Amino acid sequence: MKNKLLAGKKLEWVEFLFFAAAYLVISAFHEPWFDEAQAWQIAKCASLREILFEIPHYEGHPPLWHLILAIPAKLGVPFEIGLKTVGFLFSAASAYLILFRMPYPRLMRLLIPFSYFVFYQYGVIVRPYGLMLLVFLFLALAFPQKDNRPWRFVGLLMLLCLTNAYGIVIAGGIAVCWVWELVREKGMKNLLAGLLKDGRSLALSALLVFAILLIWMILPRSDTLTFSEGRTNSFLLCLICALFTFIGECTITTSSWFSTDRVLFQRASISTPELIIFCLIGILIWFLLLCISSRRVLKYLIVPYLQLCIFAAAVFFNVHHLGIVLLFLLFWAGILFRDGQRFEIGASVLRKLAKSERDKSILKKAALLVFAACLLVPIYWCIHASVLDMKKEYCYGRSGAEFLRETGLDQCRILALWDEGGTFKTKGEEETVIPNTNFVPSAVVLNAFFDRNICMNLNCGKDSEAYLHSRAASEADNARAFKQWVAAGVPDLLLGKVDLEALYGDVSLDDYTIVFAMRSNYIWKNSANAQSFPVLARNDILEQYGLNELDDKRLQYLVEGLQITPEMREAFENGVPMDEILKPYLDAMFGAE
Repeated sequence: MKNKLLAGKKLEWVEFLFFAAAYLVISAFHEPWFDEAQAWQIAKCASLREILFEIPHYEGHPPLWHLILAIPAKLGVPFEIGLKTVGFLFSAASAYLILFRMPYPRLMRLLIPFSYFVFYQYGVIVRPYGLMLLVFLFLALAFPQKDNRPWRFVGLLMLLCLTNAYGIVIAGGIAVCWVWELVREKGMKNLLAGLLKDGRSLALSALLVFAILLIWMILPRSDTLTFSEGRTNSFLLCLICALFTFIGECTITTSSWFSTDRVLFQRASISTPELIIFCLIGILIWFLLLCISSRRVLKYLIVPYLQLCIFAAAVFFNVHHLGIVLLFLLFWAGILFRDGQRFEIGASVLRKLAKSERDKSILKKAALLVFAACLLVPIYWCIHASVLDMKKEYCYGRSGAEFLRETGLDQCRILALWDEGGTFKTKGEEETVIPNTNFVPSAVVLNAFFDRNICMNLNCGKDSEAYLHSRAASEADNARAFKQWVAAGVPDLLLGKVDLEALYGDVSLDDYTIVFAMRSNYIWKNSANAQSFPVLARNDILEQYGLNELDDKRLQYLVEGLQITPEMREAFENGVPMDEILKPYLDAMFGAE
């Protein structure tokens, strides 16, 4: 029986069916978060002109993903069904190519589909990176024929550019390596002289023009809301970290700066001792990749990766972008394992380092152990993340929408918390905070489950704009928005702790009661970061909608702040230590020790 299962492709088919079943089960539990909802809302609400020519300047990525989602979204397919169907199709196609078409060793083919980024982070969580993986796999399959069929390969590079901004960077690196080969083959003078006669040169020229147009399309406008402002890490520190830790972070390590939160690389708190340790691990992995490579293929690893690291250090990089490094490595491995000269660098290194057969055996076993860990640790992350997703609420959109529908509160005036931190404006030595009334993320997550804009302050309640405009609001924009919100009337429901007195004068949070908790658990590898914020209803509508106060000390403290009670004062006067007095408050806010 065992031999029959291992023969032919039977085991691959069994795994493919198991992959599809596991994906459907975990996906059914997963509650889409803001990034998934925002893309869907843009696809559903924005016009084709806006998707093509306006939104890319604010989203920072080409429009392909929104155009794909627009097919089910504009046809009226429900949010979760439409989004997850798209995600399943891309994930299943990628799993099929890995299992049946890619030239990896068989054990590697069988393990990769269930690695963390392939199955969970870029599969179950549906974003354009799942499409990016599929394009990378097709690129690896088309690579051997790139000189004979250049337009097919360049077409795939163009598709890679369309997936996201990082795709443009990596495609540029791959193109540079190809140009390098052409220069070595023909010489620069002959290459330029025959530019219009060589199909490869023409195709690469077309790619360059296409990439420039895409870069122009996504260039931020003056009012684009960017989160890379106010960076605390230098470019050099970010570059060192990117070069030597990213490759470990997507395979075997989990750093404190890329752990359980949606951390922006430019502002992450990078510990120097930890950075040194993870850089050493990264250097070891780099050394092993160098050893299994050939001189011909090595440049396709180094040049695109270097460009990606420079972009990540200089422009923008978030924790969930780490998997892009793994996707690129899968492309590179796809061309490496078709190269007959692979391991040539390693063979040369082995001859210099190993003085005996025993030394060679030890080095080979050590290398295999590291590669095995790089394959198995992501599977552990995948299993752990999938279990956490089934046990915990990833995002509040689904439960929040159900609560609003069941109580009828979705028909009320709903005011959601906006970014009160906003942007900073300096006048001389004074620095003033400008709130950003455009940034209302909780409303977008809920709107995805409705066919209209249910929040009065997300783009002033316009149904055609039930998504977030990534624009930094000016003082004039805020004044205009506040005026419209006030004119709409005192809200019946609040999503989050809203500064009501600044808007409505004599209305305060004392006039509202916590009736529901919006909860989310950001799952990253083998951990989950729990967060919650309150939904408050106006006191005079509690009975009308059959609402009761929610007994949640953490949310009450969050809304009310720390209240010094007579009992607390008396305990302090009687010599009770302050940390003991505050322990109930701290436990409620941050969890018991």
